[in-house]
Amino acid sequence: MQLDQYAVEAVPHQLDKYDLVDSELALAYKKINLGRNTRPGSIVGVLHSYVHFGDNPYSDQSIQHMIEICCQQNNGINNNFVALHSHQLPNQHIQQLEKEHINFRYYYMPTLAFCQIQYHIDFNTPISMPSNFDRKYSALLNRHTGFRYKLFEHLQQNNLLDQGYVSYRNVQRHPSDKRADMDHPYRNFDETHYPLEHRVNPRQFVYYYPVHNFLFDFTVETFVDSETLLLTEKSYKPFYWYKIPLLAGGVGNMHHLESLGFDIFRDIIDHSYDLEKDRDARMRAFVKQVSTVLEIDINQIDCLQSRLQKNHDRFCDLVKLCDGVLHSIEHNITHIINYQ
Repeated sequence: MQLDQYAVEAVPHQLDKYDLVDSELALAYKKINLGRNTRPGSIVGVLHSYVHFGDNPYSDQSIQHMIEICCQQNNGINNNFVALHSHQLPNQHIQQLEKEHINFRYYYMPTLAFCQIQYHIDFNTPISMPSNFDRKYSALLNRHTGFRYKLFEHLQQNNLLDQGYVSYRNVQRHPSDKRADMDHPYRNFDETHYPLEHRVNPRQFVYYYPVHNFLFDFTVETFVDSETLLLTEKSYKPFYWYKIPLLAGGVGNMHHLESLGFDIFRDIIDHSYDLEKDRDARMRAFVKQVSTVLEIDINQIDCLQSRLQKNHDRFCDLVKLCDGVLHSIEHNITHIINYQ
């Protein structure tokens, strides 16, 4: 499957035998006949394997289609089996579907989130840790939302913009985002990746920073309102580039990163805001923590360089693990076939 390697639908080469169901949502599909019984009149089972590997959530329509497959019968027998592999935490709806349909299985595989990164970053070219920090942070708010505007507004009202590299480009993600419009785009540094006059975001730059001599990355994730946790490159890329992320996302965003083996610097950052279930209260606590972090003396952070290096190495390890994860999906399919 040959696609633009930087596109949202860039498919890991291990899935070459899969078809792309939905390019925007990065959902791959393969149909496998399970029939081994050659007796006349026997029913041949079919396994429908789905792999969700992109940083957009799978759609309700996709799930509904899978359930329709599960409900199809041949002479009163359900002979279809659906296996959905995803890095998106299963919500209550998915958990209920597994109870209602014994031939539907959801396999939560968090490292699938790293499978497209190999098409964005050249891991054969080593990068260096910044030797100094001219500014404390970055806040690259390219496609605006109401919550990202709250972060920008907080930085502006508290005279914190000059301490960081800040951009707010007024690029709408959805028509409803007009509430987050400003009279003019804002940026306090030179940048070539995303000129202010451009109204699109080239994906070849999503895993890169336009500047590097800063430490903290303040941002707001794409999916703040989602009932289930789904992280994008905004959560992961700071670790590769030797940054400390402080971000607002779904409930438990930072805690999930910690569960993947990343150091989230609990000794200097209070991540209690991350578990606040009310999104507006979570955002208020987040911007308050932003101000607290900016009072930190970077030179006083314990073992900073070694901790940043460990996070960088962990990021690279997770990308390497993707190859094994994708092969484990094939092993899982084989197990299902042999079980039937």
